Amino acid sequence: MIIPSLKLWWWAEKVASTIGSELQKRWDNIFYLTFYDFKEKYEFLGKEICLHENFSNNLLIKIFKLFKRAYFIKNYKKKYNVTICLSFMEEANFPNILSKMLFKNKAKIMVSIRQSIDSMPKFYQSLIKLLYHKADSVIPNSEEERINIIKTYSIAENKIKMIHNPLNLELIHKKSQEQVWKYENLFKDNYFTFITVWRLTFSKDQQFLIDVFIKFNKKHPKSQLLIVWDWELIDTLIQLSKNNKNIHVLWNQKNVYKFLNKSDCFIFSSLREGFPNAILEAMACWLPIISTKFKTWITEIIWKNKYWILIDQNDEKLFFEAMEKIYLDKDIRNHYEQKSLERAKDFEIGKIIDRWKNVL
Repeated sequence: MIIPSLKLWWWAEKVASTIGSELQKRWDNIFYLTFYDFKEKYEFLGKEICLHENFSNNLLIKIFKLFKRAYFIKNYKKKYNVTICLSFMEEANFPNILSKMLFKNKAKIMVSIRQSIDSMPKFYQSLIKLLYHKADSVIPNSEEERINIIKTYSIAENKIKMIHNPLNLELIHKKSQEQVWKYENLFKDNYFTFITVWRLTFSKDQQFLIDVFIKFNKKHPKSQLLIVWDWELIDTLIQLSKNNKNIHVLWNQKNVYKFLNKSDCFIFSSLREGFPNAILEAMACWLPIISTKFKTWITEIIWKNKYWILIDQNDEKLFFEAMEKIYLDKDIRNHYEQKSLERAKDFEIGKIIDRWKNVL
């Protein structure tokens, strides 16, 4: 399994470590080839081989790294008698394919797409058109993206195998029962807690979500918003929240499930997503979901708003009304809680790993 890193908090890394660990239990021969090392990583079963590269934005260095990585992939394939090279994200997918084209890597080459190709830089889109048809299998994580790849990027339909991201429901339930300790005072009996989980990037549209909550909080002062996040721009986030005393920033939490478990509603304002793991995990914790509409994967999980309350982007009025509906009506809240868990079960790791085993 080839992936830039196994860094804690990053979603593709979480999926790779989850899938790899489940396969390791069954096959006992999983290796991870990573490019970058981090102190905090996801737990995983198997052996990691890290190239310990340094980050660089220099184009020439990036091109050099493509060929260097392709060479290492071929060498490790030979050293460990690897039969399948499965890569995650384009930074790993490109050298994986090049290892076959340039260095005669005879392993089965599989590339996994973790986000909408249309949202990627034009340079990446060009490389995808040039290279991906050379892979033995291309694995997107949504049906919408599978169709897009066939229509737009001229990859043979029989090469494309769609597999959704997995949920380890047993692990999530176990971790959700842990104590929040020093944050216990945040969960007051008479307060309603909205929660969101994100990285502080433009595509998450934090300003929209915070603005809506501030207006909501003025009308319903016994409400609060927890923001669980993993970026170091804390001054920016505090400025966005305008120092509202009912907005609480919980930075870099290793266990988000215990906070989800003690909250009342998950809200999300992203502009685009490949596969919204944060929402899936909130559903696994029985939370009703209010989210903006974003490209990719929505129709596959929503099914005409059966499982979430879905709002057009930038529509503060309807988002506010949806929050109020969940806040005021316990029956509606209970309905969406049940629907969340019902839908989460469709992505349970056992079901998803069976699909991976069939493809591999």
